[in-house]
Amino acid sequence: MNFKILSVLFLLLLIIVAPVSAKDEIWFFNTDDFTATATDTMMIQSIRAENLHEGTIQRFVFDSYGEAYNLEIKSYPKDWGWWNFDAICTYPDGSTQTQHLEKFAPISFDYDINIQSYWLYGELAWETNIYVTLSPLSIENYRQIPIDDTTYPEGYPAVRYQPLAFSYIQGISNDIFEKVTVYYVNAEEFEKIKSGDITLPFIEGVGDLFAWTWEMVLGGISKIPYVGQFFVTVLQIAAIFIEEAIFWINLLFIQNWALFIMTMEFFVIGEAIYSTRNFMKLLTRFVDNNVKIFKFFTWLATLAIDLVLKFVDAVAKIIQALKPI
Repeated sequence: MNFKILSVLFLLLLIIVAPVSAKDEIWFFNTDDFTATATDTMMIQSIRAENLHEGTIQRFVFDSYGEAYNLEIKSYPKDWGWWNFDAICTYPDGSTQTQHLEKFAPISFDYDINIQSYWLYGELAWETNIYVTLSPLSIENYRQIPIDDTTYPEGYPAVRYQPLAFSYIQGISNDIFEKVTVYYVNAEEFEKIKSGDITLPFIEGVGDLFAWTWEMVLGGISKIPYVGQFFVTVLQIAAIFIEEAIFWINLLFIQNWALFIMTMEFFVIGEAIYSTRNFMKLLTRFVDNNVKIFKFFTWLATLAIDLVLKFVDAVAKIIQALKPI
């Protein structure tokens, strides 16, 4: 029962947050250079470069719609567990700023660079993460805060910065970028980021967690001899139907609930007026019709939730039954 309750709550959370954010990502794997360009509707907001080794140098060019920022991140060989980094930025007016960071992480073997970090992603306690902003230049052990963010009290001990949007970025390294993630947002989201909207990273975190878990399930099932790919295909088809159901439930009941209610009431009142001219009978019919509609949509919602729960239960049983394989 507890599992069912948690599944229902998670489903409702997905329905509410699924279409809210337009953030998009592209990835580059196992390369020493990359480039990314904005689109007509999406701008580059942030990048994350993972699993870089001590004693290496990374250089980035950020074109903020005609203004170029050249950033260099230099790491030094680890010294008794201490990491040292230099961040050097050359600005559009030709001026240069330099910042230094020292961090104690004795069991860490590589580091990740997060530039204008905003989104949520998994970070292990033993990883070395550095956070960099350009306006002004800063390199820290923690995320910086947009300058217009009012969710933190005045005097909160964190570096504040002015978020920049980019039309083009380029990165090169004398080490291999094992993975680079480039984050795109639309204009509306960028304004929310500038104001420090905390709902966006949470929403995306939920979506990313669900996607990651689902890929793990499919990846595990696909390795089952003979029948693995068949089960994966069946699950993917079922997932498409569930995704469509979530989309329409959200569209009707969450995003446009007022319009949906007014439309239903229009037909309810119209049917009652058409059926009788007696006021008391009209009122009774109006109430009865609303009760019937409520029962119908309650049944529909129960059916949808039951479908999802049976789907989740089927996946769990498949994995459990074939675990010895």
